[in-house]
Amino acid sequence: MEWHPVLVRALVDNLKVIFQEGRYADKVLERSFKNHKQWGKRDRQFMAGTTYEMVRWWRRLMALDGQEWVPDNYFIRWAAFEKWKNEKDALGFLIEKIPESKIGHFEMKTESSLTLAEELSFPDWFTEKIQTQYGAEARPLLESLNTAAPVSMRVN
Repeated sequence: MEWHPVLVRALVDNLKVIFQEGRYADKVLERSFKNHKQWGKRDRQFMAGTTYEMVRWWRRLMALDGQEWVPDNYFIRWAAFEKWKNEKDALGFLIEKIPESKIGHFEMKTESSLTLAEELSFPDWFTEKIQTQYGAEARPLLESLNTAAPVSMRVN
C-alpha cells in the first residue's frame, strides 16, 4: 500500500506533539481525526496503528540510532523506522528525498548490542525490576507484554 505525503506529514506532526509537548497519543489522534474528517477508514487505521507503533518502539529506535534526540529529525527517524521494518517501498517518495547517509546508520547498528530494555523498548527501571523478580523468565515475560492480547468474546 502506498502512503500519501499528506498522511506522512500528519503522522510526523502528531509525533512532534506527542514527544515535544508531552501530550497523550490518543488525544493527539482524536484531534487529528477531527481536523481531517475527509480521511477514510484505511487512512485512520494507518494513522492510529503507525502512531501507536512509533510511540511503543521509540526507545528501541533511539537506541538503534545512537544519537541525541533532535525534534527536527522526525522524517528521518520515521523513514528509518519503516526501513527497519522492511517496508521501504511503502515510503519510497520520502526515502528518495533523504540521503542514504542519513538513514544508513540504522543498518550499521547491530541489535545484539542493545540492552534488553532497549531491545524490547521498556524503561531500565522496569526491566531491572522484572529481571530481579523473575530471573530467567524475564525475557519471555517482557516479550509477551509486547504482543497484542488475543481477542475473546463473552456471551451473556
